[in-house]
This record gives sequence, structure tokens and C-alpha cells, in this order.
Amino acid sequence: MKVEKPGNTQYYSNLTRFLHLVTVMAVTAALVISLFMTYPKGGKPGDFWFEVHEKAGLIALGGLVLFWLWAVFRRREPSLGDWFPYLSGRRLAALWADTKAHLAILRGGKLPISDDQPLANAFHGLGALIALALAATGTLGYFYDQSWALGVHEALGLPMWIYFGGHVLMSLVHEFAHDPVLRNMFIFRSRKP
Repeated sequence: MKVEKPGNTQYYSNLTRFLHLVTVMAVTAALVISLFMTYPKGGKPGDFWFEVHEKAGLIALGGLVLFWLWAVFRRREPSLGDWFPYLSGRRLAALWADTKAHLAILRGGKLPISDDQPLANAFHGLGALIALALAATGTLGYFYDQSWALGVHEALGLPMWIYFGGHVLMSLVHEFAHDPVLRNMFIFRSRKP
């Protein structure tokens, strides 16, 4: 697959990179551990891995809350409005145009790259919302033993896995197509390139 436009000039601050890294590590740990941990049942507590899952979830919630707060104040990076374009006619039009451009370019066997990324930003917003809801409902269950919250928490597991898998897959596709999204996100720099 070829890149439609060489290079991606998206810039991420070191704080964005750090918060993303903390969140990725905690969410990944919680997701993977959820596959083999033993849940509490019938008055019996969960196993050691369940406790690690809980702690990873608390760290994920802390990272996500800080990430959301940072998204409100940061500049030169996608804003909350970019993450959730659905209430702005201008942003919604840009999302629709970007979606059509992606489909047209993909039909030609190329990978669409642009500095303005409404479709990618909308997906990032959706993933950030799922992750926040997952961590928040898990935390409610942890501190207050709310069965409704834990039900929502379990229901959000599959959407989080789907988002997580798609996010990783698309990052790798872009990286292998010479669009350095992983390097842009995970290599800390002393100043803007």
C-alpha cells in the first residue's frame, strides 16, 4: 500500500505522549489480564490477577482524566471539538468530506495521509470516551460495589477491545506505509520537530 501524501506532520507535545503512554500501558494491562483473571463470585474474592486488573483500571482512570483535562487546554493538537465533531456543522462536514476522501483513496490502493484528520480524530474521541466509561464504571464497582456499574463495565469490554485492536492495526498500517505515527506518538522530543 502506498502513502497518498508522504509524511505526517502531526505534532504531539511530550505531555500528550506521556499521558497516552500511561493510559495505553494501563488499559492494555487491564484488558489482557481480564482474559485470564478469576472474578469474585459467591462471596469469594477475585484472584491476584483480578487485583492487578483493578489497580491497572485505577491508573487508567487517572491517566484518562488527566488526558481529558489536557485535551481541554492544549493547543496545536486535536481538541475535544475535533474528537466530537457531531455538534458542529463545519466539523461534521469536514468529517464527512474526510470519510469520502478516505474511501476514494483506499479504492485506489493508497493510504490517505493528511495533516487535518477529522475521521481519525472522531475515532480517537470515540475510543477515549469508551475507555473513560470503562475505567469510570470499573472504579465505581471497585469503591462502591455497584452492580449496575459493573454490568456496564463488562458490556464495554468488547467495544474497547474492538477499538483497541483497530487503533493498533491502523497505527501499524500507517507505520509500515512510511507514515511515522508510532514514532510521532512515542518518541519524546525536547522541542517541536
